[in-house]
Amino acid sequence: MNNAILLISCLDKKGITAAVTAFVFENGGNIIDANQHIDEQTNTFFMRIEWSLAGFKVPQGKISDVFRTVAKTFGMTWHLYFSGERSEKPRVAVFVSQHLHCLYDLLLRHKAGQLPCDIPLVISNHPEARSVAKEFGIKFALIPVDVKNKKQQEKKQIGLLLKERIELVVLARYHQILSADFVSRFPKQIINIHHSFLPAFVGKS
Repeated sequence: MNNAILLISCLDKKGITAAVTAFVFENGGNIIDANQHIDEQTNTFFMRIEWSLAGFKVPQGKISDVFRTVAKTFGMTWHLYFSGERSEKPRVAVFVSQHLHCLYDLLLRHKAGQLPCDIPLVISNHPEARSVAKEFGIKFALIPVDVKNKKQQEKKQIGLLLKERIELVVLARYHQILSADFVSRFPKQIINIHHSFLPAFVGKS
């Protein structure tokens, strides 16, 4: 079944959740999943909501036009997707350093069918992950990074990502800070898995 998926971010205000869920309810939609988070440091509201299009009163091609009024009221940055838009799974690259438990967890969940994606590439700045990638039949690239060669090595990483047609980069305990240039090449396509509360435990760098 086709579902609509709405991603939202804006300054936090009263009534955002009520307005979005009312939009779905009043148009006959059934909410499948909804998650929200407030970044208190920047007072930013984030939401992901998914609903079934079965019986939804607004035609799929008109949903953006109708929702635009709600979005304008709260000054939202938003993106609308549909679960049936693509038949191919997204291509994901995992970046990792020496601590491998997060990489193992992702690859085991992927093998079990819990992560609907393709993972053709693992990139690391240390050799320890090579055997893990080999165990799961995934290409491995060792690209050591330090202060002096960071710019050059990020160019190599970007080249590999483009060659493998990577659509999503997952940092699974990758102990490097990506440059602004790297991030700009993959806007809204990078997820950082951080195993402690932020900003309290940001690490030494």
